[in-house]
Amino acid sequence: MKIPFFVDKDLNILLGNQATEALQKENDYNFITQGKGVIRVSEKRWKIAQECEKNHWLKRGINTANDRNDYHLKQFDDYRAIQNLTFDSLLEIGCGPFTNSRLISSICKINSCSLLDPLIDDYLNHPYCAYNKELLFSEKFPFVGKVIRKIIPNVYKYYRTVLSNKVKIVELLNYPAERLDTSRKYDLIVMINVIEHCYDLELILRNILDTTHNNSFFIFEDKFYNYKQVENELKISYDAAHPLKVDRRIIEEYLNDNFETVYKRIQTNSFVFEGEKVVWEDVYFIGARK
Repeated sequence: MKIPFFVDKDLNILLGNQATEALQKENDYNFITQGKGVIRVSEKRWKIAQECEKNHWLKRGINTANDRNDYHLKQFDDYRAIQNLTFDSLLEIGCGPFTNSRLISSICKINSCSLLDPLIDDYLNHPYCAYNKELLFSEKFPFVGKVIRKIIPNVYKYYRTVLSNKVKIVELLNYPAERLDTSRKYDLIVMINVIEHCYDLELILRNILDTTHNNSFFIFEDKFYNYKQVENELKISYDAAHPLKVDRRIIEEYLNDNFETVYKRIQTNSFVFEGEKVVWEDVYFIGARK
Protein backbone atom coordinates (compact mmCIF):
# COMPACT_ATOMS: atom_id res chain seq x y z
CA MET A 1 0.00 0.00 0.00
CA LYS A 2 1.54 3.29 -1.12
CA ILE A 3 -1.30 5.69 -0.39
CA PRO A 4 -1.31 7.03 3.21
CA PHE A 5 -4.51 6.02 4.96
CA PHE A 6 -5.88 6.22 8.48
CA VAL A 7 -8.95 4.41 9.88
CA ASP A 8 -10.10 5.78 13.24
CA LYS A 9 -12.13 4.06 15.96
CA ASP A 10 -15.38 5.32 14.43
CA LEU A 11 -14.42 3.72 11.10
CA ASN A 12 -13.82 7.02 9.37
CA ILE A 13 -11.23 6.69 6.59
CA LEU A 14 -8.70 9.45 5.94
CA LEU A 15 -6.46 9.47 2.87
CA GLY A 16 -3.45 11.37 1.60
CA ASN A 17 -2.45 14.50 3.50
CA GLN A 18 -5.26 14.07 6.04
CA ALA A 19 -4.01 10.57 6.83
CA THR A 20 -0.41 11.77 7.11
CA GLU A 21 -1.46 14.44 9.57
CA ALA A 22 -3.45 11.95 11.68
CA LEU A 23 -0.48 9.54 11.71
CA GLN A 24 1.58 12.21 13.45
CA LYS A 25 -0.73 11.82 16.46
CA GLU A 26 -1.60 8.10 16.36
CA ASN A 27 0.22 5.17 14.78
CA ASP A 28 1.40 1.64 15.56
CA TYR A 29 4.98 1.91 14.35
CA ASN A 30 6.44 2.00 17.87
CA PHE A 31 4.92 -1.43 18.58
CA ILE A 32 7.04 -3.21 15.95
CA THR A 33 9.26 -6.06 17.17
CA GLN A 34 12.15 -6.47 14.74
CA GLY A 35 11.71 -9.49 12.49
CA LYS A 36 8.27 -10.31 13.87
CA GLY A 37 5.94 -7.48 12.91
CA VAL A 38 3.54 -6.29 15.62
CA ILE A 39 3.06 -9.13 18.09
CA ARG A 40 2.17 -7.04 21.16
CA VAL A 41 0.54 -3.67 21.87
CA SER A 42 -0.45 -1.77 25.00
CA GLU A 43 -3.75 -2.36 26.71
CA LYS A 44 -4.71 1.21 25.88
CA ARG A 45 -4.17 0.54 22.17
CA TRP A 46 -6.15 -2.69 22.39
CA LYS A 47 -9.09 -0.92 23.99
CA ILE A 48 -9.25 1.41 20.98
CA ALA A 49 -9.48 -1.67 18.75
CA GLN A 50 -12.30 -3.08 20.85
CA GLU A 51 -14.21 0.19 20.71
CA CYS A 52 -13.84 0.16 16.95
CA GLU A 53 -15.10 -3.43 16.76
CA LYS A 54 -18.10 -2.56 18.89
CA ASN A 55 -18.92 0.37 16.61
CA HIS A 56 -18.61 -1.91 13.61
CA TRP A 57 -21.12 -4.54 14.69
CA LEU A 58 -23.52 -2.61 16.90
CA LYS A 59 -23.82 0.48 14.71
CA ARG A 60 -22.80 0.00 11.10
CA GLY A 61 -23.34 -3.75 11.14
CA ILE A 62 -26.54 -3.84 13.16
CA ASN A 63 -28.50 -5.35 10.23
CA THR A 64 -25.82 -7.91 9.37
CA ALA A 65 -26.03 -11.59 10.30
CA ASN A 66 -22.74 -12.90 8.95
CA ASP A 67 -19.06 -12.08 9.34
CA ARG A 68 -17.77 -13.90 6.23
CA ASN A 69 -18.56 -17.14 8.04
CA ASP A 70 -19.95 -18.71 4.87
CA TYR A 71 -16.83 -17.66 2.97
CA HIS A 72 -14.61 -19.28 5.60
CA LEU A 73 -16.76 -22.40 5.42
CA LYS A 74 -16.01 -22.65 1.70
CA GLN A 75 -12.26 -22.08 2.15
CA PHE A 76 -12.20 -24.85 4.78
CA ASP A 77 -13.84 -27.17 2.21
CA ASP A 78 -17.01 -27.22 4.32
CA TYR A 79 -14.95 -28.56 7.26
CA ARG A 80 -15.00 -32.02 5.68
CA ALA A 81 -11.74 -32.86 7.45
CA ILE A 82 -13.68 -33.19 10.72
CA GLN A 83 -17.01 -34.30 9.28
CA ASN A 84 -18.93 -36.71 11.53
CA LEU A 85 -16.41 -36.43 14.37
CA THR A 86 -17.71 -35.87 17.90
CA PHE A 87 -16.30 -33.24 20.24
CA ASP A 88 -17.41 -33.09 23.83
CA SER A 89 -16.23 -29.51 24.32
CA LEU A 90 -15.60 -26.64 21.91
CA LEU A 91 -14.11 -23.21 22.56
CA GLU A 92 -14.38 -20.46 19.98
CA ILE A 93 -11.96 -17.61 20.59
CA GLY A 94 -13.12 -14.25 19.25
CA CYS A 95 -16.57 -15.59 18.40
CA GLY A 96 -18.15 -12.23 17.55
CA PRO A 97 -21.95 -12.03 17.37
CA PHE A 98 -22.40 -14.77 14.76
CA THR A 99 -19.68 -17.40 15.41
CA ASN A 100 -18.12 -19.96 13.10
CA SER A 101 -19.14 -22.66 15.55
CA ARG A 102 -22.77 -22.52 14.37
CA LEU A 103 -21.60 -23.76 10.96
CA ILE A 104 -19.06 -26.23 12.32
CA SER A 105 -21.73 -27.76 14.56
CA SER A 106 -23.76 -28.69 11.48
CA ILE A 107 -20.80 -30.68 10.10
CA CYS A 108 -19.78 -32.59 13.22
CA LYS A 109 -21.30 -33.30 16.62
CA ILE A 110 -20.58 -30.75 19.35
CA ASN A 111 -21.90 -31.73 22.78
CA SER A 112 -21.19 -28.38 24.44
CA CYS A 113 -19.44 -25.13 23.68
CA SER A 114 -17.86 -22.11 25.31
CA LEU A 115 -17.72 -18.79 23.48
CA LEU A 116 -15.08 -16.17 24.21
CA ASP A 117 -15.13 -12.53 23.16
CA PRO A 118 -14.41 -9.40 25.22
CA LEU A 119 -17.57 -7.85 23.72
CA ILE A 120 -19.82 -10.87 24.14
CA ASP A 121 -22.19 -9.15 26.59
CA ASP A 122 -22.73 -6.40 24.01
CA TYR A 123 -23.17 -8.87 21.17
CA LEU A 124 -26.05 -10.54 22.98
CA ASN A 125 -27.99 -7.37 22.13
CA HIS A 126 -27.36 -7.70 18.40
CA PRO A 127 -30.69 -8.61 16.71
CA TYR A 128 -29.08 -11.49 14.81
CA CYS A 129 -26.70 -12.80 17.44
CA ALA A 130 -26.37 -16.57 16.90
CA TYR A 131 -26.58 -17.45 20.59
CA ASN A 132 -28.16 -16.56 23.89
CA LYS A 133 -26.88 -17.32 27.39
CA GLU A 134 -27.82 -20.98 27.14
CA LEU A 135 -27.77 -22.11 23.50
CA LEU A 136 -25.89 -21.71 20.23
CA PHE A 137 -28.21 -21.86 17.22
CA SER A 138 -27.32 -23.42 13.87
CA GLU A 139 -30.08 -22.80 11.32
CA LYS A 140 -31.36 -25.84 9.44
CA PHE A 141 -32.50 -23.68 6.52
CA PRO A 142 -30.14 -20.68 6.20
CA PHE A 143 -31.75 -19.39 3.00
CA VAL A 144 -35.13 -19.24 4.70
CA GLY A 145 -33.52 -17.33 7.54
CA LYS A 146 -32.12 -14.73 5.12
CA VAL A 147 -35.58 -14.21 3.62
CA ILE A 148 -37.19 -13.83 7.04
CA ARG A 149 -34.52 -11.35 8.21
CA LYS A 150 -35.17 -9.25 5.13
CA ILE A 151 -38.98 -9.37 5.00
CA ILE A 152 -40.18 -9.94 8.58
CA PRO A 153 -37.16 -9.44 10.88
CA ASN A 154 -39.30 -9.41 14.03
CA VAL A 155 -40.07 -13.10 13.45
CA TYR A 156 -36.46 -14.13 12.98
CA LYS A 157 -35.65 -15.06 16.59
CA TYR A 158 -38.74 -17.25 16.80
CA TYR A 159 -37.87 -18.93 13.47
CA ARG A 160 -34.30 -19.50 14.62
CA THR A 161 -35.42 -21.02 17.91
CA VAL A 162 -37.78 -23.45 16.23
CA LEU A 163 -35.79 -24.39 13.13
CA SER A 164 -32.23 -24.67 14.38
CA ASN A 165 -29.91 -27.30 15.71
CA LYS A 166 -28.84 -26.27 19.19
CA VAL A 167 -25.62 -26.66 21.13
CA LYS A 168 -25.54 -26.22 24.89
CA ILE A 169 -23.41 -23.29 26.02
CA VAL A 170 -21.30 -23.98 29.09
CA GLU A 171 -19.82 -20.49 29.39
CA LEU A 172 -19.90 -17.10 27.75
CA LEU A 173 -16.47 -15.65 28.46
CA ASN A 174 -16.39 -11.85 28.31
CA TYR A 175 -12.64 -11.31 28.45
CA PRO A 176 -9.68 -11.43 26.02
CA ALA A 177 -7.98 -14.67 25.01
CA GLU A 178 -4.83 -13.46 26.76
CA ARG A 179 -6.66 -14.04 30.07
CA LEU A 180 -8.05 -17.46 29.22
CA ASP A 181 -8.37 -19.81 32.20
CA THR A 182 -5.95 -22.60 31.33
CA SER A 183 -7.22 -25.01 33.96
CA ARG A 184 -9.87 -26.27 31.54
CA LYS A 185 -9.14 -28.42 28.46
CA TYR A 186 -11.10 -28.41 25.20
CA ASP A 187 -11.46 -31.05 22.48
CA LEU A 188 -11.80 -28.42 19.75
CA ILE A 189 -10.62 -24.80 19.65
CA VAL A 190 -11.75 -22.47 16.87
CA MET A 191 -9.93 -19.21 16.17
CA ILE A 192 -10.82 -17.59 12.86
CA ASN A 193 -9.78 -14.06 11.88
CA VAL A 194 -8.90 -13.11 15.45
CA ILE A 195 -5.18 -12.38 15.89
CA GLU A 196 -5.35 -8.85 14.47
CA HIS A 197 -7.84 -7.87 17.19
CA CYS A 198 -5.67 -9.00 20.13
CA TYR A 199 -2.90 -7.41 22.20
CA ASP A 200 -0.37 -10.18 22.96
CA LEU A 201 0.12 -13.00 20.47
CA GLU A 202 2.59 -15.01 22.55
CA LEU A 203 0.20 -15.19 25.50
CA ILE A 204 -2.63 -16.40 23.29
CA LEU A 205 -0.56 -19.09 21.57
CA ARG A 206 0.63 -20.35 24.95
CA ASN A 207 -2.93 -20.42 26.28
CA ILE A 208 -4.13 -22.49 23.33
CA LEU A 209 -1.49 -25.12 24.06
CA ASP A 210 -2.35 -25.08 27.75
CA THR A 211 -6.08 -25.61 27.08
CA THR A 212 -5.68 -28.49 24.61
CA HIS A 213 -4.68 -32.10 25.10
CA ASN A 214 -3.25 -34.77 22.80
CA ASN A 215 -5.58 -35.13 19.81
CA SER A 216 -7.48 -31.92 20.51
CA PHE A 217 -8.27 -30.22 17.21
CA PHE A 218 -7.45 -26.63 16.31
CA ILE A 219 -9.28 -24.76 13.54
CA PHE A 220 -7.38 -21.61 12.63
CA GLU A 221 -7.48 -18.87 10.00
CA ASP A 222 -5.73 -15.54 9.71
CA LYS A 223 -3.69 -13.30 7.46
CA PHE A 224 -0.09 -14.03 6.57
CA TYR A 225 2.14 -10.95 6.88
CA ASN A 226 5.78 -10.32 6.05
CA TYR A 227 7.51 -8.33 8.79
CA LYS A 228 9.29 -6.10 6.27
CA GLN A 229 5.97 -5.31 4.64
CA VAL A 230 4.51 -4.47 8.06
CA GLU A 231 7.40 -2.13 8.88
CA ASN A 232 6.96 -0.27 5.60
CA GLU A 233 3.17 -0.06 5.71
CA LEU A 234 2.94 1.19 9.30
CA LYS A 235 4.91 4.26 8.31
CA ILE A 236 1.96 5.39 6.18
CA SER A 237 -1.07 3.57 7.59
CA TYR A 238 -3.12 3.00 10.74
CA ASP A 239 -6.13 0.74 11.24
CA ALA A 240 -7.77 1.22 14.63
CA ALA A 241 -9.52 -2.18 14.61
CA HIS A 242 -6.45 -4.28 13.82
CA PRO A 243 -3.39 -3.61 15.99
CA LEU A 244 -1.49 -6.92 15.58
CA LYS A 245 0.23 -7.82 12.31
CA VAL A 246 2.32 -10.97 12.75
CA ASP A 247 5.04 -12.31 10.47
CA ARG A 248 3.95 -15.55 8.81
CA ARG A 249 6.98 -17.51 10.04
CA ILE A 250 5.77 -17.22 13.64
CA ILE A 251 2.38 -18.71 12.72
CA GLU A 252 3.79 -21.44 10.50
CA GLU A 253 6.33 -22.56 13.09
CA TYR A 254 3.69 -22.64 15.82
CA LEU A 255 1.26 -24.72 13.76
CA ASN A 256 3.94 -27.11 12.46
CA ASP A 257 5.56 -27.63 15.86
CA ASN A 258 2.39 -28.31 17.82
CA PHE A 259 -0.21 -29.81 15.46
CA GLU A 260 -0.45 -32.60 12.92
CA THR A 261 -1.88 -31.08 9.77
CA VAL A 262 -5.33 -32.37 8.86
CA TYR A 263 -6.21 -29.63 6.41
CA LYS A 264 -4.26 -26.66 5.06
CA ARG A 265 -5.02 -24.11 2.38
CA ILE A 266 -3.25 -20.88 1.46
CA GLN A 267 -5.70 -18.50 -0.19
CA THR A 268 -4.49 -15.50 -2.19
CA ASN A 269 -6.83 -12.51 -2.04
CA SER A 270 -6.83 -9.07 -3.62
CA PHE A 271 -8.85 -5.90 -3.98
CA VAL A 272 -8.36 -2.51 -5.60
CA PHE A 273 -8.02 0.48 -3.28
CA GLU A 274 -7.78 3.97 -4.79
CA GLY A 275 -6.58 2.45 -8.07
CA GLU A 276 -3.92 0.31 -6.37
CA LYS A 277 -4.14 -3.49 -6.23
CA VAL A 278 -3.67 -4.88 -2.73
CA VAL A 279 -2.71 -8.58 -2.45
CA TRP A 280 -2.42 -10.76 0.63
CA GLU A 281 -2.60 -14.41 1.72
CA ASP A 282 -4.75 -16.16 4.31
CA VAL A 283 -3.94 -19.51 5.88
CA TYR A 284 -6.75 -22.00 6.58
CA PHE A 285 -5.58 -24.73 8.92
CA ILE A 286 -7.04 -27.67 10.83
CA GLY A 287 -4.68 -29.67 12.99
CA ALA A 288 -4.64 -32.31 15.72
CA ARG A 289 -2.56 -31.51 18.80
CA LYS A 290 0.69 -33.48 18.97
